[in-house]
Amino acid sequence: MEKMYRVLLANSSEDFSTRLTSVLQQSQHYTVVGTASDGVRAIELLREVQPEILVVDTMLPQADGIAVLKAASALEHKPMLLVLADFMTEFVSSLLVSMGVQYVLLKPCTARSVLERLDEMRSTLTKSPLVRNREANVVAMVTSMIHEIGVPAHIKGYQYVREAIILTIKDMSMINAVTKALYPAVARHYHTGSLDIKRSICFAVDLIWKTDRRTLRAITRCPLEHKPHPSEFVALLAACLAGGNAA
Repeated sequence: MEKMYRVLLANSSEDFSTRLTSVLQQSQHYTVVGTASDGVRAIELLREVQPEILVVDTMLPQADGIAVLKAASALEHKPMLLVLADFMTEFVSSLLVSMGVQYVLLKPCTARSVLERLDEMRSTLTKSPLVRNREANVVAMVTSMIHEIGVPAHIKGYQYVREAIILTIKDMSMINAVTKALYPAVARHYHTGSLDIKRSICFAVDLIWKTDRRTLRAITRCPLEHKPHPSEFVALLAACLAGGNAA
């Protein structure tokens, strides 16, 4: 019999928690061991039920999602963390990464999209701790780099750029099939179209080029006399990180 993963839901919307519980139970991979509509109750349940996965909203009454995440990080057996956020800033993004958050979904989102992210997280639970740590390090390094070059966390292109770089680091051949492979892969992840991915990454590159191209040149160690195309931008950053990671 396939393993069932124990999930704790912390969301201020009881209606959303009910819908998500139904979707998760139907998947036959998860059992919801508790739901909380406020942060204080979520922290209590964390200690009582010891979930393997925590799905937490950042905006909770009594104690916010950050307080719940801090409580989760203090557990001996730390759960995998999926955060639902109303907005994202560079500070919040850095904070979540430092707390070991695996995924962030921007609201509004559907119960089905949460299930898909959990399925991706579940696949990592079967990997060795060494592999999980390496993948977590890649996410942290990518996040740190795109902050440093000045991609604002609140724009849509931020998530797309990060995912594109992570996918390319995992499979560098992706960069040779940007239109046919990379953009569609990112689009599937965010339930949008490839054209939306390309446009949003273009916007992010335009913004960086106008505001701080010097940092981009310094990080990539490339003179970049002309603004890079989106695929070139992703390839440069992925190659930079892949080289550093390999070292």
